[in-house]
Parts: sequence; structure tokens; C-alpha cells
Amino acid sequence: MTVSLAASGLPLWGFGLIALLSALGVIAAAYHGLQSLKQAAVLRDVVPYGQLEGRIGQSVAVSGRPRLGGHGHYLWQKTTTQEYRRNYSSSNRGGSRGSWHTVSTNVDANDFALQCRGGEVSVRNSATEVHGTRSTTDYDHGGGGGGLLGGLLSAFVGRRTRTIRESLPVSPQVTVCGRIVRDGSGLALVNDPQVGMLLTSASPGTAAMWESVKGWGSVVVLPLLWVILIGYFVRQYYM
Repeated sequence: MTVSLAASGLPLWGFGLIALLSALGVIAAAYHGLQSLKQAAVLRDVVPYGQLEGRIGQSVAVSGRPRLGGHGHYLWQKTTTQEYRRNYSSSNRGGSRGSWHTVSTNVDANDFALQCRGGEVSVRNSATEVHGTRSTTDYDHGGGGGGLLGGLLSAFVGRRTRTIRESLPVSPQVTVCGRIVRDGSGLALVNDPQVGMLLTSASPGTAAMWESVKGWGSVVVLPLLWVILIGYFVRQYYM
């Protein structure tokens, strides 16, 4: 015997609204999945420097040794500052539970040049996706002091914060996926309206494989799961 969702407090129109909102989410994910598939196709065909002139205005992938103009140690870095806040609850027998809340997020992208065999391509770094980042976390116990005792005291007094840094360091080889344009007398890679700009320290083949997995998962697997789940609930509770 099946039980109606309406009898459990969820009318048909409510289920329809949930299905519609989830469908919009699936459509948005599928859109980004198509972008990933386009990136994968571009990454499978890394263009040598000598052929870039013939690809002006197109989406390309270029590999080379990165060269920073200044003295920085990273090509891209995202810094997230979080604060630990306690949630006091009477239902917790006088105790409290807490969680980390993001206070600020800052992205620092350095322009650089790719030294390729035969020439150099400048990169106007506005990356929309970055692979191969390294992450570090620094804690500030704010008022609790240092060491183990300071860490214990900070649980009761002071303010606890942490800073998470995700960065793509300068490595021997980097692949950039974007749009190739003329930049004065030279060439430059910029953000592409179709594929964005992807930076990766992985090999082009590895990056293409991961983008394919993401793309097919969003375009095929996720919509199929949505259809299966919605069909199950309709048959179980409304038929």
C-alpha cells in the first residue's frame, strides 16, 4: 500500500515546484557540462606556436614554461578568510556547537608569459578554472596564545580565524586554454566566451580526461538520475 505525499504534508503542486527547481539546477549543470566538453576537445589538440597565427580569434590550448614579470611565486591564488562562530542552543544542554563562516574571499591572478618552442605568448590571466592547485591553511587563535594551551583556551575565549590559500605555483610547464588574439606585435591568450580560461599544471591529456568526466557526468548522468528519481516518486506516491 502506497502513502500519498499529500497525506504526509507535501501536495502535488509542492512536489511539482521541487521538481521544477531541481530541473533548473540540472539544466544549469548541463550547460557547464557542455563547456567542460568543449574544453576537453580543445585540450586534446595543443597548438604549436608556429600555427597560432592561423588560429586568431579561436579557442586554443597552448603549453609552455610560464614566466612571471615580477618576483611572484604563483600564477593564481585564492585566499579565503573564515571565522569560527559558536551557535549556542538551549537544546544542547547548555553547550554550544560552532561552524566556520566565510568572511572574505580574494582572487589574485598574475599575468604571465608562456615560453613556447618558437616564441612567447602573453597570458592575460582571468582564469575561470584552475587545475593542480596547492592548498595551505593558517590558523589564528586570536587571544588564546600559542601552543597547545593556546589552542585549548581559544575554544572558550578570543576569536578563531583561519586563512585558506589555494594557489597554482610557477611550474616547469603550464597549459592554458583560452582565446588567442593579437596583442600589438605579439600574441596573447584571453578569456574565451565559450570555454572561459583554464589553467592547469597537469598534462593536456590528463586535463582533457577530467574535463570529459565532468562534462559527460553533467550532460548525461545527472539528467538521467533526475528522470529516474522523479519517475520513482511519481509512481510511488501519485499513481
